[in-house]
Amino acid sequence: MSAGISSKELDLLTQPLDHGLVVQANAGTGKTYSITALIAREVSRVASLGASATEVEDFLIVTFTNNAASDLRVRTREQLSKLRGELTGSDDEAARLAVEKALGTLDRAAISTIHQFCGSILRLAGLPLSDVVEERVVRSVINAVASDLVVNRSEADAQGSKPVIINKLSEFLEVLLSNPDADLEGLTTASDQKLTTDLQRVVLSARDEVRRRLESSLTHDEIIRRALSLLEQSEKSDGLLLQQVRGMYRYYIIDESQDTDKEQWKLFKLLFPDGADDGRALMVVGDPKQSIYAFRGADVGAYLEETSQRPPKLIKELTTNYRSDDKLIMALNLLLDKSEYGDIPNGPIIDYRSVKSNNPKTEILRAGKPAEPLELIAVETTNQLALVPATVEQVRSLLSGSYAINTPLKDGSMAVKVVKANDIAILVKSGPLGRKIQAALLRESIPAVSNSTESVAEGAAFRAFVSLANAFERPSDDGGVRQVAMSALFAVPGRDSRLLTETYLTALQQTLENWRQAMADKGIAALALLILANDQVRKAFLAT
Repeated sequence: MSAGISSKELDLLTQPLDHGLVVQANAGTGKTYSITALIAREVSRVASLGASATEVEDFLIVTFTNNAASDLRVRTREQLSKLRGELTGSDDEAARLAVEKALGTLDRAAISTIHQFCGSILRLAGLPLSDVVEERVVRSVINAVASDLVVNRSEADAQGSKPVIINKLSEFLEVLLSNPDADLEGLTTASDQKLTTDLQRVVLSARDEVRRRLESSLTHDEIIRRALSLLEQSEKSDGLLLQQVRGMYRYYIIDESQDTDKEQWKLFKLLFPDGADDGRALMVVGDPKQSIYAFRGADVGAYLEETSQRPPKLIKELTTNYRSDDKLIMALNLLLDKSEYGDIPNGPIIDYRSVKSNNPKTEILRAGKPAEPLELIAVETTNQLALVPATVEQVRSLLSGSYAINTPLKDGSMAVKVVKANDIAILVKSGPLGRKIQAALLRESIPAVSNSTESVAEGAAFRAFVSLANAFERPSDDGGVRQVAMSALFAVPGRDSRLLTETYLTALQQTLENWRQAMADKGIAALALLILANDQVRKAFLAT
């Protein structure tokens, strides 16, 4: 064991890649760094007598999203490049060559989402994947089915708002389609049992209808189900496919494992049956406190159930935070000590684990003196939009010039810099709230950008330009002109009387014709200039 590392702390220098290893991370504790460091360490170890060398293609690294998979590949390359630099000119030329080889083959390494891995199982079985549908298409079908089933039901009028019930049904449908074992009792907390029972019946009916409409397509969730079914069938027959998949990789690392579900664990356990000792290893890395994809079927209870059965020697932790300063971490430890999370029937509770900081000297100054590291501001309202002005006011205060960051330099001295806009991060509960805050900051001439991963095609701006393109195609269609008027470009409310007046529509048609002609004559840049110069458009965007 390395000096200063407890038996529970993950030691990147000595920890063997044992089957069943669980790495429990905490936010900011270097989870991705640890995964890539273990990979770099293993591939740099040259084969000794009686052992085969580890290559980067021996690893399967599975994570939850495409962005996470892409980041893991980039960070693995950075880690290997750094190690190559350290080995260059050293006495260990064999290790340097091994790392060089790993860098050359990294593009072939299996770093993917669970859906992509299951897709490779289907391809191995000879099944086509050309008809996989995008998630936004599936969501569109879900919303359409929910609307069709609820809008025509007399019970909806008796129970309350149809849009609320439609949204709730769509939300739970998405969970149920991703995770067939999802708890239907969790659909609603309404005290009226008839509502709960009725909506459960609607959900099951809607699920069957969505599957019927998508039966000729292959969704991401269906990929996992089919892969599991193929492996189960293989186990009961000749076992050929199962053995092929088991032999594809030596090490399986499941990143973000708190966002797995029971079906995925069934698949993992088929690949790693109890009692097997064939030199392969399944390892998981996760933090149950960060399980945020329940709306897409993730089941943190499945993760807790599986990992709680591991012997203590296989459970390691990452407890050093590399993102936050020492005083903030100490304050959070005091605030959250003995806090418990999770509401899993008959399941274990998720407890808060204290961490330590790797930034002991960094601190925030206010008027030249150390500021409190943690401040709680109570906004007495149930309206989320009330958070917008409160947030803007707080940002204004931070940018007033009285706040500064005191940071240690490599030579031991301290550097003080005034807080700027790019020093501030705002975490929000929902995308719409974040966009409201961003717009409010921009109106105050405070630079603000949104770090969102939502599809551009789902945004209001995209929809506005689709309606604009349709109006260009059919300039005499009053309906198309109204769509442009109600889009984010002009933001005319749907009940505005202007939409029914010939004068307004004729004027807007002329504006659109001028835009269309400018684009035809001078290109998209000319169109952009005309749009930006339009007073109504500017007012609409400033109001958002």
